[in-house]
Amino acid sequence: AASQGGDGGNEPAQSRGGPKVEKVDNPYGSTAGAGSGEFHVYRHARAREMARWKTLDKEEKDRIRQEEFEKKVQASKMEEDQRTA
Repeated sequence: AASQGGDGGNEPAQSRGGPKVEKVDNPYGSTAGAGSGEFHVYRHARAREMARWKTLDKEEKDRIRQEEFEKKVQASKMEEDQRTA
């Protein structure tokens, strides 16, 4: 049985009349899930990210507290200057 396209039967499915099939390169297959070690990799990466967010939140709170403190110092300094002026 000779192929009609002359390319050894490797022509796309659409030109043979069937639906177009998109090739997906997935070396694990459809039934394989994450390996037993993947959970630990995920857990460690998540822990690092959560620690990073905790640090960012703490730095933001410290910055806000510092700004509030500086405003209070400035206000009390202005008030004292007005009293002594």
